[in-house]
Amino acid sequence: MIFTNFVVQLQYCKETINLFIMNHSWYLTLKVNQDINQ
Repeated sequence: MIFTNFVVQLQYCKETINLFIMNHSWYLTLKVNQDINQ
């Protein structure tokens, strides 16, 4: 039970980190595009 819980937590962390990285890279891309356009 504890092990399963741990795996679920790990999976959740991975999802969160992936989401964060995706958002961050999207933001960076947007910023770079803005800088080029100016």
